[in-house]
Amino acid sequence: MKNRLIFLIFAIPLILTSSACDVFFLPASEGTAKDTPIIEDLAEQWQEDIKQLRAWQANLPNHTNIMNGELPDPKPDIMEVFAILDHLSVQEGWLLDYGYCADGLGSFPVLYARQTDAKPLQDQRACECVSSDYLQHITSNGSPLGYLQIAQLDIMGNQFYLGWHANYNDLTPLATRAAVEELIEDIKSKNFGTPFSMREIRSARRLNVEPKVEINPNNVRLRFVTFTKWGGFEEQIVTLSLSEPFEIIYAKPTQLLPYSCNINF
Repeated sequence: MKNRLIFLIFAIPLILTSSACDVFFLPASEGTAKDTPIIEDLAEQWQEDIKQLRAWQANLPNHTNIMNGELPDPKPDIMEVFAILDHLSVQEGWLLDYGYCADGLGSFPVLYARQTDAKPLQDQRACECVSSDYLQHITSNGSPLGYLQIAQLDIMGNQFYLGWHANYNDLTPLATRAAVEELIEDIKSKNFGTPFSMREIRSARRLNVEPKVEINPNNVRLRFVTFTKWGGFEEQIVTLSLSEPFEIIYAKPTQLLPYSCNINF
């Protein structure tokens, strides 16, 4: 076991006694762990990133005609998210952009990467882009938080200016018990569809939402919990390539606690 799993000495008290997060490393070669800095209170830091990204999206200028494919002029700059996801950046010579799609059933942004000297894609062309392709041009500093931010960008990055059916796209990571409590209060205060039952509240409070980051010789494995109002709490297992160009693979989510707000768009 000693040769298969090595805990960094200074991380042992955090991993064994703290509720912040589990960060552990597998041998890179010949029993030597990957040299990645330990980040204390990783779960709290990631939860703050989640909160700030959601606030950035919520505070974007309003526009009443998004279902017609219209956005404010000039449209908000998606590159601003890297001030929040500060362990990530875009490859030199590239930038992150988005087109806006309206198909009659909903409206939503589609993210893509383009070279800095290239013209933005027309919305119709951008809407043909394959989801997550832009991750090939995202770089990380190789830290546990950086890997979590990649998953966060992939899950939450396009959750703004959502019209009608696109609002089903509300999947959100939860990293701390405090975030679960805030979610419970949010569902209660907004009166959005069916509230949590007392049984669901008790069950939610017992969930282990601490994220885990496992850095292997050839890839990175993430474990974290997400919530959607149209499904409830799920455990996500995500595999990432160790470095760019990043490939992200999601295992089938495991349902931890089902819930539905019972609102249909």
